[in-house]
Amino acid sequence: GYNGPKEYIAVQGPSSKCVASFWHLVWQEGVTCIVMATGLFENAVQQCDKYWVDHTRKYSRHGDIHIWHERSIYLAKLNIRTFRIQKNGSCESRLLTHFEMVGFHEEDPDPGLVLEVRRRVNALAATQPGPVLVHCRCGGGRTAVYISVDFCLHQLHAEDRVDIYSTVLHLRRFRKGMVRTLSQYTQIYKAVAMYLQCGVTVHPALTLPATVHVHYHIGGDSKHLKLEKEFHTLQSIVPRLSIGDCASGHRVENRSKSRDIMMLPPECARPYLTTADCGDGGTDFINAVYVDGYHFENEFLVTQWPMKRTTPDLWRLLFDFKITSLVVMHNIHKFSRKYPRFWPKEIDQVVTYGPISVRYLYCDRKPNLTIRTFTIRKVGRDRHGWSDSEDHDNVMKGRQFKSSAQGQRSDKSRNHWSESLQSCIEQVSEWQRRTGSRQPACVVSKDGSSRVGAYCAIAVACDQARVEKEVDVFNAVRLVRKNRPQLVPNVEEYQFIYRFMADFITLSNSKPEIIISEPEVTPECFSPSLSLSPVAPIIRSQFGGISVAAPGKVFSPTASSTSAKSQDLHTSPNPASDETTPNSQSNSRDPRNGGTGRRCDLSKAGMDTQEENIFGTDPSSRISQC
Repeated sequence: GYNGPKEYIAVQGPSSKCVASFWHLVWQEGVTCIVMATGLFENAVQQCDKYWVDHTRKYSRHGDIHIWHERSIYLAKLNIRTFRIQKNGSCESRLLTHFEMVGFHEEDPDPGLVLEVRRRVNALAATQPGPVLVHCRCGGGRTAVYISVDFCLHQLHAEDRVDIYSTVLHLRRFRKGMVRTLSQYTQIYKAVAMYLQCGVTVHPALTLPATVHVHYHIGGDSKHLKLEKEFHTLQSIVPRLSIGDCASGHRVENRSKSRDIMMLPPECARPYLTTADCGDGGTDFINAVYVDGYHFENEFLVTQWPMKRTTPDLWRLLFDFKITSLVVMHNIHKFSRKYPRFWPKEIDQVVTYGPISVRYLYCDRKPNLTIRTFTIRKVGRDRHGWSDSEDHDNVMKGRQFKSSAQGQRSDKSRNHWSESLQSCIEQVSEWQRRTGSRQPACVVSKDGSSRVGAYCAIAVACDQARVEKEVDVFNAVRLVRKNRPQLVPNVEEYQFIYRFMADFITLSNSKPEIIISEPEVTPECFSPSLSLSPVAPIIRSQFGGISVAAPGKVFSPTASSTSAKSQDLHTSPNPASDETTPNSQSNSRDPRNGGTGRRCDLSKAGMDTQEENIFGTDPSSRISQC
């Protein structure tokens, strides 16, 4: 490596016969990080055998090496696992971090993913010294791309220059075939160029509000120079889509289905409709595009407000992909031919849109947000007209905003709108979890670009803040614009995302949690008047603020309700409730949920506290609601 000998170990992806030798190498060389520069499968071809233990088994043994799975984080393009390994006869155990780059494909790789993994690996190397083991399928192609990028960026910081050609020659002295193709050589240039243009854009969650205030001048009268520069950098690195990339949208039968012929979905990222509609000649096109989320690829589907002739296409989309969440980012006060109503007008009314029958179940109106519930059913055509052809209905919830933050004149109005947006994102996530849906949430705006990009980027950034305690707005916007460059079209929306995340961190950090610990029980812990052992609550912020003990309180039910409240302390919130706070959601992929303590939200707890009730939950509700 650049900083010393034996900085990297380049190996091929281990086969089943070599797994024991692979783990023996990891222990022998003191490896602390493994970078897997591929997924297990790519284009239906196995890249390497699965040599690690997953979170369901927890433990495995290969040869004389014992491996325990400690925790894991699953992201859309990257899986991060932490293992503890120990050798037979040794009293020492070591922590090992495994980075599986599931989004690092041979064709059209994302250079930002390489930079993101490198940032994480170097952060760990600062506290856990040791060589970094890198492998792909053959140990020479994408393995060399990662090593070359890391080597060149170390050279850049030390010498203020980069020599990619000499770096590749240097790697080939150790193994022939390092950087095997022109595409891989180009990837190195793209990654280094992106780093030079963008730098490091990640902010610790706790410091983001201060960073936004100081560096981005939000709330002042300045020209937001730093923010504008960052936005213009985004404009320069977003890929451009050619006519060939969006061939279906340019076909004669599909051109009238788009409001803007210059805003079309690429073939590789558009949904293909499967339900036939005799009215449109059988085309499978809709102007919609997939957008990646934080945890999953294709977590969102972004589309335009349907026109009269494309309204059946929207409902075909919702039915074909079993979509259970529809988010409408504009409120049309007066429907017209340009922006028609695309749902039934009255509750319990049934309207047929092409081959899809839609029943309007009920409506829940809130400030800045209207929630409607529908059931959709596919129907078929017989000699008497349309008739049901499916035995079950798909239940779908649509959420429509009544206003935009940019149109609000006061900070109070903007804050109300931001809280409504946050509530909507949380409700969509909760509804997806309750229905067990892995299908994308559909997000609609007037033109298919304004506001929907901000919604997706905010959802990504909020998930990142909860899981990793850090925020990267720049990268979130870059990812959502990959398949539709027009998303987040102006600096005002970009500024709003930063403002929203600063407020989100501030409010979430001010909103305490109660960690109910279970200390070792001693005789003096009991009181004759109580049938439950006292449990000491600890109050702390969501993003790692200072923990304080609750003043003079223990959770002790009265004699008349001991058994009922004891049960409540050991149960989670009612999953049927639509109003669920982020802290009450259970995410099996979140390593924070692996502890033994039980969490409950102070805003729903029955403690006598003077803490401000930030999200408007009734503070008089008792601890049994947790």
